[in-house]
Amino acid sequence: MNNALYSVDTKTLKITKLSSENINILRNNLTGEDLALLEAKIASGEEILLSPLYNKVIREEKLLSLLGNDGEVSQVTSEFVKRLIKASESSDYYTQYDIVSMVDKVVEASSKGESYRGVSLDEDVSKVLRMSMGLVMDMDKLDILVQRAIKRYPNWKPDGICIKALKKRDDNDLVRDESLLDILEEHFKFDIKRDEFGKIVADEVLIDTIKHTANVNDKFKASLGKDFDFSSIKVGETISEEVENSLTSSYMGATVKIPYDLMAKAHPDLMERYKLEMDLILPPDLRENVFKEDRERKKGVGTNGKISAFPLGANASSSENFAWNNAFPGVWWQLDQFVMTNMRSMESLRFVRETGLLDRIGDAYKSDDCPKEFGMFLDEIIGFSKEFIDLALTAKINSNGDLIYDGEEKDGYSPVVLSDKNVMLSIRDEAARRHHELSIQSQLEETVEHDKEVSSMFDDYDDDSYHARRGGADLDSMMGEYDSNSVVMVAPLGNIVKKVN
Repeated sequence: MNNALYSVDTKTLKITKLSSENINILRNNLTGEDLALLEAKIASGEEILLSPLYNKVIREEKLLSLLGNDGEVSQVTSEFVKRLIKASESSDYYTQYDIVSMVDKVVEASSKGESYRGVSLDEDVSKVLRMSMGLVMDMDKLDILVQRAIKRYPNWKPDGICIKALKKRDDNDLVRDESLLDILEEHFKFDIKRDEFGKIVADEVLIDTIKHTANVNDKFKASLGKDFDFSSIKVGETISEEVENSLTSSYMGATVKIPYDLMAKAHPDLMERYKLEMDLILPPDLRENVFKEDRERKKGVGTNGKISAFPLGANASSSENFAWNNAFPGVWWQLDQFVMTNMRSMESLRFVRETGLLDRIGDAYKSDDCPKEFGMFLDEIIGFSKEFIDLALTAKINSNGDLIYDGEEKDGYSPVVLSDKNVMLSIRDEAARRHHELSIQSQLEETVEHDKEVSSMFDDYDDDSYHARRGGADLDSMMGEYDSNSVVMVAPLGNIVKKVN
């Protein structure tokens, strides 16, 4: 089982040493011989390694902590979490996939009043089995989302932006590799200063970038020469020929990584920086593809070899410079796949909503631990995921077999089955349509608000003062050149309409 609380190096099979935080959780929750053994290990100075027992205790504490005060959430949610914990104790339940798959088909058929290969189930039994199977299959997905919310997911907080160096055509239409200078200027939009002779003049951002690149790229460091003195590069002075050669030489198709603190120095304006970083980390085609209906989504093959509407890896975007090893494409992928594609239990979705799990993930990236733009990278996908959950929890099938969204209990209506792929797609498509409508409405509201601001600017002027300020007689002369039959100017909310003869 992919148990994300285990941080296991698959090459060395070395299990993670527990942090002091997790050791304190064990001390507060273990009893009897288990507690005594733990204390003996601590007293002897022995490393405390994660074990199945310790994992169970830590997981239970962290999952239940999401619930907060018992009075704030339903008993259903509390029981659900306990079911998740119990299910996770079985390390081999995924080896029973074939059995689970068959039972899943029986349960799905029973929910429709049908049988699968002659096997049918009582309705109440079917509900219990469906919920239990869904909980087991959802466990790992929820575990990963919980870890993001509590900042325990591996490499949850990235320290820089990665893009691929490519080949480009020079002024003579010759193909060459991009240099570090090409990438800084064309992709990261760094303002590289030059003197009147075209020589590069160093500033603080460029110096920090050179030092950082030398630390992460041995070939680049070697190109500067052995024992290169970085203090020789001074702010406001032209760089040496050897440094310029290193900057302008081929970066050999390697991945370039620029730290976020350097991006903040190069682009101090938050919104400017956010838009630039967003397009590098989450290219427009990747983002747009998420919010489309299934029939419109561009499918692709991911690194796992499977066809998906949101492929893993480099195929997630057609942008040539796109690198998957930025953290945020992975978050978008997890929300798209874990919540809106492969969740199997309504109780799982209810757990996500009632614990505010998605908002907590967003809050983790909006904390003081992160640059300000991090939370902005996730706002839209979190909002979309919440729209999907709200729809799914109200979805049901009426007597005509139509999928409707009505939170009220009604006779003759059947519950939806999330294991039914077509049902999941239908709910997701509805969420996509509503998200699109809200986006259009928001854009219209912004346009109207902007037009109101423009109109209010002109309301401050009376006819005489406005006429004088805009040039008086000179303006009259200019306007006299227009024939009223050829052009009619109308300016409601700042728009100009031309009437042509």
